[in-house]
Amino acid sequence: MALIIMYDIPKTKNTLLVRVWRELQKLNATKVMDSVWQLEDNEINLEILKNLRNLINQGGGNAKIMKVFEFD
Repeated sequence: MALIIMYDIPKTKNTLLVRVWRELQKLNATKVMDSVWQLEDNEINLEILKNLRNLINQGGGNAKIMKVFEFD
């Protein structure tokens, strides 16, 4: 299983975009596509993503976190 964060941040919120990108880079998250990032499913990553989701939502964006199964 993996954790996915998907978000939409208006281009006018450049500071927020950069902050989110930097946080995801620090976590070594894998970019799946624009505004979709994957992390290993564990409690620490989940808590960090919840905080990031709150930051995005409070900053004028929209973010969702999902747990997904990967199929080969």
